[in-house]
Amino acid sequence: MDLHNTVSDWAFRGRPVSDPATKTLWQRGARFASYANLASTFNNPGGGTSINKLRELIDKAEANPSDTLQGETEVMITQDLSQMITKHLPEAQDMDDEARLALSIDSLMAIEVKNWVRRNLQIDISLTEISKARTIGV
Repeated sequence: MDLHNTVSDWAFRGRPVSDPATKTLWQRGARFASYANLASTFNNPGGGTSINKLRELIDKAEANPSDTLQGETEVMITQDLSQMITKHLPEAQDMDDEARLALSIDSLMAIEVKNWVRRNLQIDISLTEISKARTIGV
């Protein structure tokens, strides 16, 4: 009898793999880190009320493209991106929203924006499209 399998079966009995307290061997690998992050985002629906509202607006726009709330959606996206920038750039904390949105997007920030959009809005945007924007703001 294999002691490792016995202990691991006993330790994880009754807990699903999707439970954040359940740590499997593959979750520790760098190649699978994004899956663990995605799972925790999807399992935490109350992660951000503005994200949920934004997702609802995007779902409405997909269901009925003629009835888009473009202005409201644009404002929510820029506000949430501004908050995301503040988390990643310490110098952005002292700036107002307009100054944050005027910051140029470098390659690392483009990757952060891409990951934020994919994680929160389930939309895949290419890095080229993000780089063409040059700034977060309009």
